[in-house]
Amino acid sequence: MTYLIILIEQYKKELAERVAKYGITSDEAVECSQKLDEYLNLLAHVAEKKE
Repeated sequence: MTYLIILIEQYKKELAERVAKYGITSDEAVECSQKLDEYLNLLAHVAEKKE
């Protein structure tokens, strides 16, 4: 789970960089945002299973 949290943090930074460089509705930012969403959903699923 630690690896997943690190991955999420990396994608958050990447998303911020892409938004700053290309704009919030750019294909680059949207693609990164979607990947970040996948990892956040996975983290929520893993956390739910642990409870």
